[in-house]
Amino acid sequence: DNEWIFLGFVAAFAVKAPLFPFHGWLPDAYRESSPEVAAVLSGVVSKAAGFGFLYIAIFRFPEPANDFQPLLLALAAAGLVYGSIVAFRAPDVRGVIAYSSLAQMSLITIGLFALNDLGYTGAVLQMVNHGLISAALFLLAGTIERRTATGDFARLGGMARGRPALATLLLTTGVIALAVPGSTAFGGEFLILAGVFDEGWGWAVVGGVAIVLAAMYMLRLISAVLHREV
Repeated sequence: DNEWIFLGFVAAFAVKAPLFPFHGWLPDAYRESSPEVAAVLSGVVSKAAGFGFLYIAIFRFPEPANDFQPLLLALAAAGLVYGSIVAFRAPDVRGVIAYSSLAQMSLITIGLFALNDLGYTGAVLQMVNHGLISAALFLLAGTIERRTATGDFARLGGMARGRPALATLLLTTGVIALAVPGSTAFGGEFLILAGVFDEGWGWAVVGGVAIVLAAMYMLRLISAVLHREV
């Protein structure tokens, strides 16, 4: 009975996070809503799933959590790589941020289902980090759309010229999202990878690869908006 209750909670939180393959609602919801709503959805609402995984699924049902740990780590690892690759290929600002949110929530889930204190600490810290970063990025996306009437990379470029505040905010937020050493995102991701390394080095390798992919899609977004041809 406990296993079925656990799986019910996991399914609910997987949709809310979202986790691969329960992410079908994500691109349309983040692209079509107003920037403020997208910021709250990504920055706050999705974190309810992380806390649900931790305080309801894992702490209340430790035995099923242990039994289903490999399956949930595999789903989170798949979502991490999938979200990162699709974010790199997305043709618009909000698409990159939406799929990067899928990737980051997958990374947080990896930390939670490492089922040790290092993983829990990293996941909770990363929830706070990602909440602030993704909310800031969606509000910046709204600013860009308000100024230019588009979010498509094909029609953007050169916005750094004459807009020092926008350029500074977008570059700073983007660089923190890359988890450069010295940022809180670096601390969160390092703890997650250290925690899951105890469960198997392969999971940590997947996490490390995804962090490299994060650098690719965030730098692509910054370059497409701020630099290149107008």
